[in-house]
Amino acid sequence: MDYKNQQAVVGNQVQNQDDKEITLAEIFQIVARRKIGIGIIVLLSLLTSILFYYSQTPEYRAVSVLMINKENDSQQLVEAVLGGGPAADSKMAQKDVELLQSLPISEMTVRALWNNSRRDSLEFFGYRPYISPIRKIVNWIAPVQQLKADDNSVIENTPAFNAMVRYYAVQLNNRIKVEGSRDSSVLRVSVASPFPDEATFLSNMLCDVYQKSDIQRNSEKYIQSNRFVAEMLQEQKEMMAKADSSLSEFMAENQMYEVSGNTGGLLGKLIEFDGRYNDIMAEYNIISNSRDFLEKQLTQADRELSDRIARNVSAQLSAIQDEIHSKESAYVNVLREKPVNDPEVKGKKQELEQVKARYDQLSRSKIAGQIEYIGKAQKYRYDLISEKLQMDQKLNRLKFSAGEYAKVKQKYDSQLAQLPEKEQNFIRLQRDRDVVSKTYLFLKEKLDETRILIGSEVGSVTMIGSAFKPFTPEKPELIKNLLAGFVIGIVLAGLFTYGAEMIDDTVNEEMQFFKGLGLNIWGVVPFISSSSDYSATYHETKDKIEKNGKRLFEVFHNKSKKLNEPAKEVKSDIKTYPLMTDKLNSSFAESFRTLRTNLNFSRIDKPFKTILISGCSIGEGKSTVSTNLALAWAIADKKTLLIDADLRRPSQHTILGKKRSPGLTDCLIDNERESNDKYIQATHVDNLFLMSAGTPVPNPNELLGSEKMHEFLKILSEQFERIVIDSPPIFISDAAQLVNEVDGVLITARLHYSSRAPLKQYASDNFLHSKIIGVAIIDKQRPSKIRYGYGEGKYGYGRSGYGRYSSVYPEKL
Repeated sequence: MDYKNQQAVVGNQVQNQDDKEITLAEIFQIVARRKIGIGIIVLLSLLTSILFYYSQTPEYRAVSVLMINKENDSQQLVEAVLGGGPAADSKMAQKDVELLQSLPISEMTVRALWNNSRRDSLEFFGYRPYISPIRKIVNWIAPVQQLKADDNSVIENTPAFNAMVRYYAVQLNNRIKVEGSRDSSVLRVSVASPFPDEATFLSNMLCDVYQKSDIQRNSEKYIQSNRFVAEMLQEQKEMMAKADSSLSEFMAENQMYEVSGNTGGLLGKLIEFDGRYNDIMAEYNIISNSRDFLEKQLTQADRELSDRIARNVSAQLSAIQDEIHSKESAYVNVLREKPVNDPEVKGKKQELEQVKARYDQLSRSKIAGQIEYIGKAQKYRYDLISEKLQMDQKLNRLKFSAGEYAKVKQKYDSQLAQLPEKEQNFIRLQRDRDVVSKTYLFLKEKLDETRILIGSEVGSVTMIGSAFKPFTPEKPELIKNLLAGFVIGIVLAGLFTYGAEMIDDTVNEEMQFFKGLGLNIWGVVPFISSSSDYSATYHETKDKIEKNGKRLFEVFHNKSKKLNEPAKEVKSDIKTYPLMTDKLNSSFAESFRTLRTNLNFSRIDKPFKTILISGCSIGEGKSTVSTNLALAWAIADKKTLLIDADLRRPSQHTILGKKRSPGLTDCLIDNERESNDKYIQATHVDNLFLMSAGTPVPNPNELLGSEKMHEFLKILSEQFERIVIDSPPIFISDAAQLVNEVDGVLITARLHYSSRAPLKQYASDNFLHSKIIGVAIIDKQRPSKIRYGYGEGKYGYGRSGYGRYSSVYPEKL
């Protein structure tokens, strides 16, 4: 396969490779590389969410259903603003939503709960504390004395009791939730509690208190009117008795019991108009009293708003007000001349009532429009402001009507003054008695009306569904907690992965990194910490082959007859370094055969003869690669020389069990230079020879860069088919001295160990890049379950035949 056509990337092209967009495959590779950390973070996040779930106080909510009944005035007002329909109902219910969530209702509920027989068993007052499962475990490990509520000593209706009620009212208010339906006036009311039975009790108690307060609130104006009318009725009764007594005395003294003719007609008209006047004034006083009561319910801001709206509405309806006044005057004038049942009188009265009805409709519409335009009143204040303004309008009309009747009465009084004194006194006394009696009957009717209103008041709130015991808590939810924990775990894992990738500058399984640098990957070597990792040694393999056939053993023995000869020189620690000859059918040995083959085919016309093996740092496996690559060529009948040029940290003599000196330094220092053979040692494998580092010297850099070294390599290249030089890392100048003396440089890189920065630096250097022939990768340590060797008709290691990396198609790496 031709690897020469692979395009090299140098200079600025290498620097710009980090600017490329990351692919989905690379993301999956990063995730796979960090899967342990990601899994731990996600698992801890899920575990934390579960612990948080079991440490939270559950929130049970028992739902009561309330329906807000429509009130005529309020309904007309809101329909005038919103156009009527379900939207108006929901807006009307909004005032009840706000009232249910107000502190006054909460205080009333707390007082009702305090006086209830279940008080001593309520968690709300601290008599029934909730202990979470996590808290139980903590208490079991480190017991803590629980504090019990001690509020029984608080005396009611004291500042301390009121302060306690306000405190609990705030707590209850935070537990209340009211949800209104968009298309109806139905409310769903619930109160939270750690216990389902208590949640049911609290919800029903809140709705019951609110329903009673609504009845009381709606009945207050009727109670006030009833009390005021009763007082007026008592006064009128006393006045009626006094007038009746005065009339009786006058009739007895003057023997005058009736009047006739024009005087009788005058008396009838006078009583009629005087009675109408008193009825109007009585109604005026009643409405005025109710109006004052409503005004006390309003805030200063609402009063100012009401006055402003009243001025705007009066200005807009001034024309129809003038029409009412004219119709009222015409009706009174006709009534003065003709009886009540006269058709003309009835017609005038009907015209007046129609104008008044039109005025009421327009005034409600204008008032609603002004409230909506100004928008300063809260929704639940609409009815109070509207009713107060309508009362103001009615008071103005009654005041005008009273003035009209007063004018007629004044005319009849002037006619009465023209009668004889005796008749005048009789008429006045009889008029007073009849007028007072008529007014008394009017007030009695009003008193009966207010009593009926009070008795029939059921409020605007109806409970259509009491709360029942909930089966599951509304909060917390295990699924939501797990989902939140998973999302948080993924976010934290992403941050961890990003940070780890930013901090971790080592090379990994992303082989595209080497392609981006223009470096070919010629082999991937499995990580072997020592030869003890092998299940069978070279000698065990030889015994197995001997059993299979003596002829095959003879052939094998002739190929490696020197294997046991240098054993005397082998040190005790020879097996601390893995060699491919320890187990020839292992993936470790196969990886170096693959590396050897790839290097041979990389230059078919002019193969590499002198190769420098180097790396970027210490411990990357360059010495192991140098030794085993030399062994691979030697086994392939190539006369190979392994030179240990790492004069600062030599290791080849230890790996192969040879002597350190004489070696390379001794050869370079020797001036005789008769023969190099005395500095070269034979090894346990045919065709493999070693030139160790030699005697330590203080100036290895000068020796490696000397002219003698240059001439020495030329001489050796004529004696050997392959020369493998084990050199220090490239960042040490010793290796740089040898770059020009070799055919190519093979870089070793260890996954999750070697740094990317120096590799980028070397690849971007045009001088070094031209000499670097590729990379030999040392894989990371894999789990022991991965098989090595031949098996199941497949070649290589791993479950998939060739294993994690393909040696046949390196371009796919």
